[in-house]
Amino acid sequence: MLRQVKSGGHFIAEDVVKNRYQISLDNLFLVLPYCDEIFIYANSSIAPELIFQLKDNCITQFSEFLPSWCEKILNNLRNLGFEKIF
Repeated sequence: MLRQVKSGGHFIAEDVVKNRYQISLDNLFLVLPYCDEIFIYANSSIAPELIFQLKDNCITQFSEFLPSWCEKILNNLRNLGFEKIF
């Protein structure tokens, strides 16, 4: 968030960011049955980094190291029947 403000963007309160994050996660699992493919990116650095892809009930991991927030998502996906492949 600081980088956004320093680069001329507007300030967003931390509680708003956390709320939007949770809503986005909830939406991911709502739309999952309707998607052929889903790509999960980390956008905490300047360039977005592809973390993993969901396709044909498989999770393909592209990043060697997973951000901590990905673990919960991956656990939920495995509980839904997705298999992790590398």
